[in-house]
Amino acid sequence: MLKTIIGKELMRIFSDRRMIFSVFLLPALSIFLMYNLMGILAGNRLNDIQTHQAKVAVIREPETFRSFWESYADKDKYELSYDAQISEELKEMVKDGDMDAIIEFPADFGEKVAAYEQQATPDVHIYYNPTEDYSAAANKELQTDLLKSYQDALLKERFGDLKKITAFTTNQDFGESSEEYEIKNEKKSSGVGVSQILPMMLSIMLFASAMGIGVETIAGEKERGTMAALLLTPVSRNTIALGKMISLGILAIISTLTSVIALVATFPKLRALSGDVAGKLMYGVTDYLQILLILVLEVGIFVGMICLVSVLSRTVKEAGTYITPAYMIVMMAAFTAMFSFGKTGLYIFAIPVAGNIFALKSALNFELTLPQLLLTSVVSLITIILLVVATAKAFKSEKVMFNA
Repeated sequence: MLKTIIGKELMRIFSDRRMIFSVFLLPALSIFLMYNLMGILAGNRLNDIQTHQAKVAVIREPETFRSFWESYADKDKYELSYDAQISEELKEMVKDGDMDAIIEFPADFGEKVAAYEQQATPDVHIYYNPTEDYSAAANKELQTDLLKSYQDALLKERFGDLKKITAFTTNQDFGESSEEYEIKNEKKSSGVGVSQILPMMLSIMLFASAMGIGVETIAGEKERGTMAALLLTPVSRNTIALGKMISLGILAIISTLTSVIALVATFPKLRALSGDVAGKLMYGVTDYLQILLILVLEVGIFVGMICLVSVLSRTVKEAGTYITPAYMIVMMAAFTAMFSFGKTGLYIFAIPVAGNIFALKSALNFELTLPQLLLTSVVSLITIILLVVATAKAFKSEKVMFNA
């Protein structure tokens, strides 16, 4: 009879085209379109900032700066204007985004540079707007590129050879590339980007998929009165409860897999959002088995939570209201795992839901240890058993099942 109930629940979903689209295809399509759009927009924004010609006002520019600018190789990056003094009007232009930055040289800049042994080091001021992307980028470029090159030109003129004031360099033997000095775990490096975003997305999608189907499966049938007819059959109520929970778990996993496929398909566009997560992944059979085990246990907990709430609710609306706090807890745990850094304490893996999400992140990052996996598995199994027992007990209550 258990097989019959599971088959009936699965057939109810798969025989309805609209249900197939809304449960399996629509979430995956939404994820694919949303993240592709976000990746495209982020990439365009980054490219726009990099190709933007910064508008910079230069106040009291010294003659040496004029001479330097004439031979500067990257002058296409900037559009300079010159003023004798800074004004509130210029600052307002920076505030409004009409001007990207202001470089203010002190009035006695030339004298202080020339008499560096007797005079204090002159301070050049850069005014910029940190809330404007162009202005913030201009400030960084001016400090690391234009003014740094100008300073090198002045020092070269002063000493003739910059090596005279350079005691040592750092990782410059291979030019700009520092890869020769990187001592990294290649496997862990390949999973860093994936481990940041997938645990959060998978957990939220798992719960959302199970919630969308589970509330309708139990609370919906109670509200329509079809559950009462099913309970009057000679089938054990434990069998009915278990059949509905197993079928819900199967549907939730299928829905999540379609969403994961859509998410993986967007990895090339996600580079602009979360780093190079589209690189070569180095997961082996053991890693995939660990991930599968964690996901199955997580689905079991979610299904148990949703079924118990649905059984205790009189209507679909009431079930949706009661289950919202549980959804918020899942989201909080998912975002906590996403933004966590460093070593995770073993006690975290003993917390239902949170432990599963942290275990999934560790598995994707090749950091999951056997004690962590065992602790998460045992706690998850105990939690699932308690939820199943509570749901089965609720099924046996006439008051609960007939909305008395």
